[in-house]
Amino acid sequence: APVDPANGIGAPGGNGYYVMKEVVTGAAGVKTVEHAQYIEDTWQVTDRFLLNIGLRNDAFANYNNSGQKFTSQNHNWSPRLGFSWDVYGDASLKVYGNAGRYYLAINNNTAYDGATGYAWNRTYYTYTGIDANGMPTGLTPFGYYDVNGHTGQAPDPRTVASKNLGAEYQDEFILGATKAITPEWITGVKGTFRVLRQISDDVCDSSNLLIAKTKAMYNLTDDQITANRGACYIFNPGKTNNFDVLTTQGYLRVPMSNGDWGFAQGPKRKYYALEMFLEHPLGKDDWGGRLSYVYSRSYGNSEGLLQVSRGNDSVGVTQDWDNAYVMDRANGVLGNNRTHQVKAYGTYRISPEWMVSGVANLASGGPHNCLGFYGTDQSQPDGYGSYYHWCNGKPSVPGSMGDLPWTYRIDLNVTYRPAFADHKLAFNLSVFNVLNQQRPLVLYTRYNNTATPDKLNDLYDTVKVMESPRYVRFGVSYDF
Repeated sequence: APVDPANGIGAPGGNGYYVMKEVVTGAAGVKTVEHAQYIEDTWQVTDRFLLNIGLRNDAFANYNNSGQKFTSQNHNWSPRLGFSWDVYGDASLKVYGNAGRYYLAINNNTAYDGATGYAWNRTYYTYTGIDANGMPTGLTPFGYYDVNGHTGQAPDPRTVASKNLGAEYQDEFILGATKAITPEWITGVKGTFRVLRQISDDVCDSSNLLIAKTKAMYNLTDDQITANRGACYIFNPGKTNNFDVLTTQGYLRVPMSNGDWGFAQGPKRKYYALEMFLEHPLGKDDWGGRLSYVYSRSYGNSEGLLQVSRGNDSVGVTQDWDNAYVMDRANGVLGNNRTHQVKAYGTYRISPEWMVSGVANLASGGPHNCLGFYGTDQSQPDGYGSYYHWCNGKPSVPGSMGDLPWTYRIDLNVTYRPAFADHKLAFNLSVFNVLNQQRPLVLYTRYNNTATPDKLNDLYDTVKVMESPRYVRFGVSYDF
């Protein structure tokens, strides 16, 4: 059977065994320039009601490794509104809230991946034997391709990004209240809601959909298109993006809708949380403590600059939105979701010189995911291997396989502030993860390993990231 038909790699022949050599070369000094202005006014409306109003304006510009600007996003206005209401005027009951919009520039890793000239290629070989070191011998090449069009030549800065590219942003809303039960005890509740409005990511056009639409719109032949085939472009998923395509007639403007790329929906991410707490502040008493519980959900198809569910550890470079197939059935519980979290901390002042404290954190696990080949026939459209939301020929929506185990961690601390230094000198000893718990935080999610569906990944469901082991930190500080 063909190894990777989407990229022109046929069958190896013979007994079907082959090896692949992957080479990535390149270095770049991409740059992001940001300018921002912020204005804020605090208005004491009454003696009990405080209003805070703000407005921020961000501007971003991105440059490739040749110092050429390939995109910019200006006039990103972010309104901010906050209030605090002292209900009875005696600070016994306070109600507060905040609403704001927050923008982010394109991550430099995303810029490097989409706008710089680095080489990424794969060569496939048959072989006749294996030497004593386990290396194949008698190599005969039978296929080669440049991954996502990365030939080593820098893309045209005019064509690499959407001409109407917007900055990534989300909105956040917070509403809470605190109540003094007694002079020593405080309780409170806080609700948080965040919603993603727009992201910037790259789409990799292995099927040359942009070129096909250019030819159809302007009645051109394939020979009249001089743009790179199979290239990646920086865009805003979920909206119509306008691209400049280089042809023998010059640059032609081509709009690409979400549907033109084959996507069924745009980016989604919603986070909501409810926190409740009970606190005894450290004051005249020799002790203080706080107990809190948070219920939260993080849901959607765009986790952020890191994609825990796919096991990515490179910021801003994920498989999300590379093509429609990897986003099929992607809407579900996100990898950073922790539904339940309980935290308790306490502090005890033994004397004016000695203080001990501790923190205990209990959290439910993140979602357990499985990524495999695509569809019931376990294919690899656009050649993305074991990165589709399918597992052993069945749909695998994020979060549908349950959660990882709960984690719990205890940290302890002791601080000594000697009287001879007027308590300004402090010696601090902290022990983190006292019980040395090392439960899994992230598992390998790739179910398949090779181009043959019945060859499973030996690393699937093994631990990729676990809790940090117990460690000790000693510090010295001085308060001037």
